[in-house]
Parts: sequence; structure tokens; C-alpha cells
Amino acid sequence: NKHNIADAFFHLHPGLAGDILHQATSFRIFVAVIGDFSAVESRSLREFIIECNEERRLIFKPTAEAALRVFCRRRS
Repeated sequence: NKHNIADAFFHLHPGLAGDILHQATSFRIFVAVIGDFSAVESRSLREFIIECNEERRLIFKPTAEAALRVFCRRRS
């Protein structure tokens, strides 16, 4: 849930989100951040979310069910 994630994750300057994406890729795990991202104002964060959702390693979805659908499709 996005409310349980440090604010630094959503500010791309410190590189926390990129580090997590790198670790997810290195360890071949999938990570979903659940929450409403429709009001994101930062252009760089919006682009990062779009890119992540396309690669499907670290995804941003409004519900856990939506995230599970993405991960299940990936396996089939």
C-alpha cells in the first residue's frame, strides 16, 4: 500500500525507487505498489510509473486484485 512506503520512494532524486526496481530485477521478484496514482503531478514520476507498468517487474496499481491480474497474466 502506498501509504506504507516512505515518501522518498516517490521522489526520484534519491534513487530509492530505482534501487528497488534494480533489486527486484536482480532477484527476479515482482513488486506491486497499491494505491491511487491518478493525481501524480510529477512528470518524471508519471513516466516512471508508466515505464514500470510496461515492464511488469515493479508495478503501480489501484488494487491488489489488479496487481494479481497483471502478475498472473505474466506467468501464462
